Amino acid sequence: MRDPRSAECWFQAVRAILVRTWDPLHVRNHPSAIGEYDEYANALVNLLWSPNPTAGALTEYLESIERDRMHLGDGDPGARRAVARELLALDRSGL
Repeated sequence: MRDPRSAECWFQAVRAILVRTWDPLHVRNHPSAIGEYDEYANALVNLLWSPNPTAGALTEYLESIERDRMHLGDGDPGARRAVARELLALDRSGL
């Protein structure tokens, strides 16, 4: 288990990736919507902190958000995989 004191750092890093790289709702240029993906960022931090997080699990989670919560249809699988790779790079960096 990671040091709980680093949770805020992880949250901020994941939040930035979601807004910069994923952003299916196109909120990037709307400062008032900065917290739009916060619920998902927290869940992704938990996934990254789990034993052996995988790109597949992260991609599936992002897909379920787009499909089931945002009702956006199929979305862009390549974009989700890119986000998963970027998130896993955070995990490997030890943040």
